Amino acid sequence: MRVSVVSLVLVGCALGGSDGSGTVGDATSSGTVTSAACATTDNALRFSCWLALDEADEVTWSVYEGDALVRTWVTQTSSTPVGELWGLAPETTYRWEAVAAGGSASGEVTTGSLPSDFDGMSLGTSGDAPGADAFLTNLSCGGFTGLVMVDAAGRVVWYQDVDSDGGTGSLAGVTGFDRDADGTLLTAVDGERLVQWSPMGDVLAEATGFDHPLHHDVAIEDGRVWALFAEEMDGRVIDGFVVVDGSTQVASWSLADQVTVSGTTNSQDGFWGQVFPGASDWAHANSIEVRDGVALVSFRWLDAVMGIPVDPEDGDFGEPLFTLVGQSGGALAGDVVFADGGGFDGQHHASWSSDGHLALFDNGTSNSRGLHVDVDLDAGTATEAASFGMGRTCQIQGSVYDLPGGDVLVTCADAGEASAWPADGGSSSWSMSLTCGGSRSGGSTTTRVMPITW
Repeated sequence: MRVSVVSLVLVGCALGGSDGSGTVGDATSSGTVTSAACATTDNALRFSCWLALDEADEVTWSVYEGDALVRTWVTQTSSTPVGELWGLAPETTYRWEAVAAGGSASGEVTTGSLPSDFDGMSLGTSGDAPGADAFLTNLSCGGFTGLVMVDAAGRVVWYQDVDSDGGTGSLAGVTGFDRDADGTLLTAVDGERLVQWSPMGDVLAEATGFDHPLHHDVAIEDGRVWALFAEEMDGRVIDGFVVVDGSTQVASWSLADQVTVSGTTNSQDGFWGQVFPGASDWAHANSIEVRDGVALVSFRWLDAVMGIPVDPEDGDFGEPLFTLVGQSGGALAGDVVFADGGGFDGQHHASWSSDGHLALFDNGTSNSRGLHVDVDLDAGTATEAASFGMGRTCQIQGSVYDLPGGDVLVTCADAGEASAWPADGGSSSWSMSLTCGGSRSGGSTTTRVMPITW
């Protein structure tokens, strides 16, 4: 990250970035805050601000758009605290405040315009805004490849480009992303790199040198990372995941060690055509979500979701807790089956909802849908709890996330659309469309839209 360096004693001066990405207005200070200043960065929507204090103190920072509070946070005790201003819309003026026990500072910044790489992007929203602060997704548009956050009003409020060499076939660009509880962002890039980012664009950790290509999805919990991989075995593409701490792989898991691999579940569908030419795509893992050391892994062509302990220090690491199947007669029998005639077909993004349901995107056929499932592990049964129908076919990716207040966010990746729904089903109350050049968001790499709270 490039930052225009500003002396802490420059107060009352207008500061601008050399790249024209934004402008910084006057800053004032009082009491124990003896000086304050801000500077642009190489990102049009981010600024760094500094304070000088008579003595070390905790500082509360706030950013306002007009009278509306955009974001607030606290920096730890320091005599020279730094405030990181991000989550800001383009070409907009914001007021910032920093309050310590014995003094304060304030000023204004004005964001720049989005890079020209975004010129082909089409973004819009409609309906009543849900409670999330922003919505995170991956995007390939023009010369941009990376992550973006969009607010409920349909404005890009954060972006991070990644260095992509184009990957191989469907592995180009950002193939998976996630966000840790502390705000750390995770990307898988070109099927070969895992990169952790701060919201200001600093690289916190990077891992490379994997034995097999990474694909589709990654997960992060308390700084530890899990990433799906694939390898060819006897003419079939078989999936697994690696476990990474920082830049070091510490464990791996393969589906072939847990189930009998035989027959052909799906012919080569093009996804692995350039990586494993001629091989059958047997399971097609397409999501991994980790909570409290247990992963839910979705396998598309098996119509199955596995619950797996994934903490390498756990003595049961890798031994499936259960396998839920959405269709009878498939390659896996499963130990949890639907008791009410329900099910799912070619699903994506399996996770646990906040109220204990298993949530997933049922790609299905003519009416793809978000789905909440009640799972009774003791009885080995599953029943449908709620369904959120898209009214269209969404065959590529898709996701289901909780929203603040109890609603549900569902993504139809084919159309580059996300929509908010009441948890009991009902009808959609808000929607967002994000496309580039008339195609779905992210081209062939879109996975999901994730709600973000600062």
